[in-house]
Amino acid sequence: RTWYSFLVAENRIGEMQSMWQNRSDLEKSHPFKEFSDYVNDKLARVGRRREVKEGETIIKQGSQDNQFYIILQGTFQVEHGSIKVKELKPGDLFGEHASLAHRIRNSTIRANSEGVILEVQRKDIEVIVSSTPVLNFHILELMKERDRELAKLS
Repeated sequence: RTWYSFLVAENRIGEMQSMWQNRSDLEKSHPFKEFSDYVNDKLARVGRRREVKEGETIIKQGSQDNQFYIILQGTFQVEHGSIKVKELKPGDLFGEHASLAHRIRNSTIRANSEGVILEVQRKDIEVIVSSTPVLNFHILELMKERDRELAKLS
């Protein structure tokens, strides 16, 4: 009761519901279902839940924005120039190069279907990655894989 009373008094019910929804959706997919509560809580707290429409462009190749994204629902197409590289699904991450390596966007990401993504700002993902070795390792491996994929396209 005390906790609930605090949440009501501070007008934080919606914030808590959103955080729990984000965490629940994260934990449905690999690799997040293997990550600790600590990692998923951090991401769920700072991430902004964003619903997207089919065909919506999330990232445009060559842009210099710096958000990091986690797919919670839906599928997304990765395009490099006019080449369709691959499809991303729930649990996949994108935007890691721009947010962590401070690079321009190297591909366009477009929603193949309606979906939901978790958008995390650069400053927040940098703090989380620096304090969570398992996520740090996962993202570093992902960045190496993406660099190999880009090298094949060049």
